[in-house]
Amino acid sequence: MNDFTTFAQLALLDHGFGLVHVGVVLLYLAALRLAIRVANPRTAGTGASQECSEGHEDLRLRVLEGVHGTSKLDHALERLAEYVEGAQGTQQRIRCCVLLVESDGDRPRVAAAPSLPAVFKEALERSGIAEAASLSRSGVWHLIPSLVPDMLVHPGYEALGPAAKAAGLRSCWTVPIRDTAGKPLGIVAAFGERPILPTRAEMVLLHEASRLAAIDIERRIATARLQARERDLRTLVDRSPDSITRYDAQCRLICANAQALREAGLQESDLVGRTPAEFPGGESARTYQATIAKVLANGGSEEFELDWMNATGELRYSHIRLEPEYDSHGCVTRVLAVGRDVTRIVEYRKKLHELAYVDALTGLPNRARLKDLLRTAVSDAARQGLGATLIVLGLDRFKAVNDTFGRDSGDALLRATSRRLCRSLDPSCVVARLEGDEFAILMPTTEGDRDAVATTPRILETLATPFHVGNLEIRLTASLGVAHAPDHGVEAEELLRCAAMALHHAKHEGRNRAHRYAPELTAAAQERLALEADLRKAAAAGDFELYYQPKVDLGTGSVVGAEALLRWHHPQRGLVTPASFIALAEESGLITELGEWALRGACQAGRRWNERTGRVCPVAVNLSPRQFIDGRLAERVQRVFAETGCRPEWVELEITESLLLDDRPEIRQTLETLADLGVSLAVDDFGTGYSALAYLARFPIHTLKIDRSFISGMIREPDSAELVRAIAAMARSLRMAVVAEGVESLEQADFLKGIGCHLAQGYLYGKPMPEDVFQALLVAPPLVHGLLEQAE
Repeated sequence: MNDFTTFAQLALLDHGFGLVHVGVVLLYLAALRLAIRVANPRTAGTGASQECSEGHEDLRLRVLEGVHGTSKLDHALERLAEYVEGAQGTQQRIRCCVLLVESDGDRPRVAAAPSLPAVFKEALERSGIAEAASLSRSGVWHLIPSLVPDMLVHPGYEALGPAAKAAGLRSCWTVPIRDTAGKPLGIVAAFGERPILPTRAEMVLLHEASRLAAIDIERRIATARLQARERDLRTLVDRSPDSITRYDAQCRLICANAQALREAGLQESDLVGRTPAEFPGGESARTYQATIAKVLANGGSEEFELDWMNATGELRYSHIRLEPEYDSHGCVTRVLAVGRDVTRIVEYRKKLHELAYVDALTGLPNRARLKDLLRTAVSDAARQGLGATLIVLGLDRFKAVNDTFGRDSGDALLRATSRRLCRSLDPSCVVARLEGDEFAILMPTTEGDRDAVATTPRILETLATPFHVGNLEIRLTASLGVAHAPDHGVEAEELLRCAAMALHHAKHEGRNRAHRYAPELTAAAQERLALEADLRKAAAAGDFELYYQPKVDLGTGSVVGAEALLRWHHPQRGLVTPASFIALAEESGLITELGEWALRGACQAGRRWNERTGRVCPVAVNLSPRQFIDGRLAERVQRVFAETGCRPEWVELEITESLLLDDRPEIRQTLETLADLGVSLAVDDFGTGYSALAYLARFPIHTLKIDRSFISGMIREPDSAELVRAIAAMARSLRMAVVAEGVESLEQADFLKGIGCHLAQGYLYGKPMPEDVFQALLVAPPLVHGLLEQAE
């Protein structure tokens, strides 16, 4: 008996009867190890290897071809079992079976059994071969071969015995299938019809089958894992919010993920093989392709912001990171591009830029943008030895247009003005909107400011043409202020300041004209700022006084009222008249504070003289439109009445005509509330604004005061006389009182009396005077024209 048979018989004795003595156990294990070493072609001697090579090389090749050519594992193992069963040189016909370890690692399943009788296969499926394939007491069935010559008498095979007998099977030889790490994968089992042990060749055949099965199983496991990882990676790549593309050494696209295809609006087949210059094309894409070529050449990472048009015509922006990919020789052969769609960010950035630098109403550059352009223009002009001219344009009386026709019409007029300016000027000029009704024009100049001198008349003429806004025809004039760099400065703020001062001077001179900046304007502006500072101090200190100009009944010569007029006692300037500071108070917002102070003082004075004389002699107080802004004027008037004890019938409130043209409901509500209090309401300087006489019937107006400009010219100018006559007649028809302002001669007084105007005020009856002088006048006899000489 050869060595293998001796060792196998020892193993058989152990399976049949068990071992309890330690020495016998060690002898048994040593015998099995030696049997495995002899039987295993990888560890056997030269003779065994030679026999394996000679007897099974052809089988090995055919098995490898069949196993690896089958897509499903069970089919491959079925083919393997068939090859084992068909091998030459076996003692008997053997039936091969392959069992694989299930996921729980405990009970193998039958994966291949091409020729096992059904009854035996069912028994294997039902009871398993764990006992038959293991040393049941050691629990290491998967580590060593098992050689059972007769299943009918072998302990542990009781469950399989009847099925084996029915199938005509006696012997069972098993070899474990292990991976390269020694982990059990399954069992290759051979069943014979006679109760014998395998020969060396048969054992080598089983080991070879086990090795080939292990190779194929491991390959499939690795392939499945690789495919799973590829699927996971592909899922991650395709679900990525970033576009991921890869380019070859010729900058041609190799592949693209789902996000890249969605952004492009194309299928992958439409993109593969195309360079960025071919799609999406354009200057930005060509620069992008050059950047890819740079990464291929230098091997460094790059970032690029690509603006491109996709297949559906959408403009998109992508921030792309380019990374080189190397081959086994360390050469850059491909470029990976990971891009983030930043279209919304870019659009938001543009929107922020528009908000910061573009005027929302007209679409023109705003003040901030103009400053940037002005700095650049001055810098460029200086390098070329040239200059730049800045023109600041203000629309004349634009507020009256807003008040008359509403803000929507005013906005439409501003847009029309911007379009007309842009069309009429040279393309090299920049038109910007500063604020409100102010625009700016920046123009390069070659000969000082001569270009501006030639341009300003054209601008005035352009704007003089009537504007058509909806169904309205609106005529406008404009005033222009001109500053030139470098003559008047080289800083943007400085030039804007100089042009603004020139504009202010043009408006002060009468509007509808252009004025060039001169250094003396700065002195005037500084004077104005100083006056404003003094005015604020005076408001805080109360350095004001009310003077009163009498209002006279033309028929009787009796004083029937007075107009309260504000005077400012300046420590250096002396007594300052309203003409010098009221406009400044309006601009600075101090007029609201001064107006309430004047109302309180007038109410206190009116109470004193009305209580003293016992007759109603109202005091008139001027209101600024700014006092109506917050809607609380009526509340403040009531509070003043309560604090001073003045009765409403002792007060007349004078408003401007432009206030009546404001269509806001709160204005009307305030006037109606004041009228309900018993206060008389008068329209001051009537006829000087945009007259819309229908408004007189809508508001609770009691008195019209004819502006002094009409009174002064009515004797010499027939048109003025007729206008005064018409105003007086209209007032009578509306049951309103009429007061003529600025009456200075007996001839004027007689004319007014003759046309039915019964009330007047002016220097003929008295200049504005302190309260004590006015109170003395109230108790004096009726006035005789020209005899009252009170002076300020």
